[in-house]
Amino acid sequence: MCTHETVFTLHVGDITLATDAIVTDAEMGDIDLLIGQPVINHENVSFVIDGGRAQLIDKVTHELSRITLNEAEERPHLLVHQEVTLPANSSTFVQVDILGADVSANVLLENRIHHSGREMVCIPSGVLQAPGGKIWVTNLGDRDVTLQRAKLIGRGDVCEEVPEVEISKVRAMNERMNVVESSQINFDKVKVGGTVTDSEKAALYRLLERHAGCFANNSKELGTVQGSCLKIELKEGAKAVCYRPYRMALKEREVVRGKVQDLLDAGIVRESTSSFASPVVLVRKKNGDYRLCVDYRALNKCTEKETYPMANVEDEFSKLAGKSYFTSLDCSQGFHQIAVDPKSIPKTAFITQDGHYEYVKMPFGLVNAPAVFQRFLNGALGKLRHDKVLAYMDDLLLPSITVAQGLELLDEVLGLLGRAGYKLNIDKCEFLADSVNYLGHQISSRGITPGLLKTGAVEKFKKPTNAHEIRQFLGLTGYFRKFIKGFATIAAPLTMLTRKNAVWNWGPEQDNAFRKLKQALVEKPVLAAYRPDAITEVHTDASSQGLGAIILQKQSDDTLKPIAYFSRCTTPAEKFYHSFELETLAVVEALKRFSFYLLGLHFTIVTDCAAVRYTFSKRDLIPRIARWWLQVQQYDFEIVHRPGTAMRHADALSRGALPIAEVSQVTVTDWFLALQLQDESLQIIMKQLQADPKEELHREYRYKSNRLYRRTLKGDRLVVPRAARWQIVKRYHDDVGHVGFDRCVKAIKEQYWFAKMTRFIRKYCGSCLQCAYGKGNYGKREGQLHPIHKPDKPMDTVHIDHVGPFPKSRAGNSYVLTIIDSFTKYLKDHLRQRASFRK
Repeated sequence: MCTHETVFTLHVGDITLATDAIVTDAEMGDIDLLIGQPVINHENVSFVIDGGRAQLIDKVTHELSRITLNEAEERPHLLVHQEVTLPANSSTFVQVDILGADVSANVLLENRIHHSGREMVCIPSGVLQAPGGKIWVTNLGDRDVTLQRAKLIGRGDVCEEVPEVEISKVRAMNERMNVVESSQINFDKVKVGGTVTDSEKAALYRLLERHAGCFANNSKELGTVQGSCLKIELKEGAKAVCYRPYRMALKEREVVRGKVQDLLDAGIVRESTSSFASPVVLVRKKNGDYRLCVDYRALNKCTEKETYPMANVEDEFSKLAGKSYFTSLDCSQGFHQIAVDPKSIPKTAFITQDGHYEYVKMPFGLVNAPAVFQRFLNGALGKLRHDKVLAYMDDLLLPSITVAQGLELLDEVLGLLGRAGYKLNIDKCEFLADSVNYLGHQISSRGITPGLLKTGAVEKFKKPTNAHEIRQFLGLTGYFRKFIKGFATIAAPLTMLTRKNAVWNWGPEQDNAFRKLKQALVEKPVLAAYRPDAITEVHTDASSQGLGAIILQKQSDDTLKPIAYFSRCTTPAEKFYHSFELETLAVVEALKRFSFYLLGLHFTIVTDCAAVRYTFSKRDLIPRIARWWLQVQQYDFEIVHRPGTAMRHADALSRGALPIAEVSQVTVTDWFLALQLQDESLQIIMKQLQADPKEELHREYRYKSNRLYRRTLKGDRLVVPRAARWQIVKRYHDDVGHVGFDRCVKAIKEQYWFAKMTRFIRKYCGSCLQCAYGKGNYGKREGQLHPIHKPDKPMDTVHIDHVGPFPKSRAGNSYVLTIIDSFTKYLKDHLRQRASFRK
């Protein structure tokens, strides 16, 4: 059989369409022409079946019908005339009967998709004349579907008239047209390699035009991968996950409403009545936009893990030998192209402050999402993924020796992806480039080299300027000294400068030793090849100077060898983070940077901050930590604590971190300001103050520097939001030595104000267990008739008394005379033989 693909013009009455066609010499009986979906679903054409006769109607110049919806409760029904089997991935004419419409009445059928489990049947829109006829039914699933006799498969509405149009002969074209008007490709966004000629670029554009349906310009154009299905199986005894929505500022709530509406319009989510409810948070992107993320930590914890082998990066690179041109493809919101099993949809439910919704397409953040996506992508690529295509998650790489081979392979891959239902993002695709960055490696015709992602943290380690920095560098290199031959000899010039009282003298010997040790860390046998079946650890550390991490794997001799290094400087805002936040950030950044090694793999995170171990199990997190953890939900890991003395290799990277080339815009991270903006009662006051300068509230409050203040006789005081009251009192009571109630109130009133503050502080101090244990009940209480006044300056009141008797010392002393200043608590004591004074 011989086939040829061409472009021809179809003339149907007044309609003229340019469309693709396949010319074949195969035996097709009396059939001269088969019209497929591109013509039937054209945006300006309606496909009509009337009395067994096919009709095409121009929507622009003809009025299809004047539709009047039935006033009665029952609309016309479409019932299967007799039992019929629909083969998988094919279309079939099915005889149907119309009930509820007069004979010869024209019924406008509504487009419907029946989805049940792995079965998906599509019925297109069209017009059918009662009492019945044949309609075109498509089975989109991967298994045969049987429609029983009298099965209800659709409904319609009666329309008054349908103009008839006859089909004329088809005039074939011998040459392919250069431009197709219906193309969806914006060629301004297409990135093409610099060595590709104009004629080769034109061939690429024509290829992309043919596969324009493989690209999505927005989320509404995303399709559903055929046969895809995400199932969420819960562990035995697991209960429904139900959380309250996280509180957000009014501006954030507006953003969430917009994001949810976009998902509703795209058909990715729908409204829910599920007993499951996971909260959502907003994550700010580098460009300042927001990403809506669902906190699926609790759901992932009780979900049965699905095992599917992820691609071995090192083995995949063997396909690149001898290749000169590389095409990289990126799936557009790849996870949102995978369907969710109907029984699992309720488990994906999430809750906002304005509604309850659930995903019908696979969301980000589920623990099994990477494995499911990889399985269906591998199935779509078939045998190509074994020897011609590199596929890791939603990143595909197509290597070729020549441009012609690259175009041929691209045509084949786009055909497979298009038939499977995948959509690509043209903005992130790169075609026929001579050098690309793929999974942290720089790939070109000259070979594969580790990118800065893998070795840059060590190669650019700054030259030490003092003994402390030398110790940091030796801590990094010394951790792997067993893999470096003659380590002690090489490092000797550096070690000399770390000795006590050594004179700093950095010379050629030290410079040579520093260079050799850096080179040894990025070459084999120190830097090992990645193996997906090996025990994997990620060691992280952080400081105010930077973040550092190393990914290591256990070798056959039970030694840990590094796979890649990572470090970066902290931004100006991050330098003020609490140490716990920096340690958490180091973990998150490491997982993001090493994601292509760690996705689908169980591994261990090793840190010297014990608090990080318990972060993942907390129900309520501060917003910043919550946003970070949501980015790593799809990873399967456990956290182990080791003391800092065992983490000097990671510590050195964090303190000798590389400066980052671009620093994304950092928003205000003042926790107090963030809590003020999230407090609904304070938001109302701030809005009124900004809206009306004559508002009565201006007498009591002041709004300045984006903060709300309370006017008092002693000046303006920051208004404490309800969520911050406990932290403020704790800071002024616990953190300064558990001072008494009076001193605590006085200190807080100097800076802050909130309603019923004295009562709140009294209850806090009265419930402090440490104060209760330490206070005791010593001696008699202060007299009520003549109480001792509270001093307001040193040496105003001095208390003198004897304490004892104690066992007599060798000097004969049995008592201690104590002299205490009431204001400063300054104490002096003297040993005495008796508890009396000479007159």
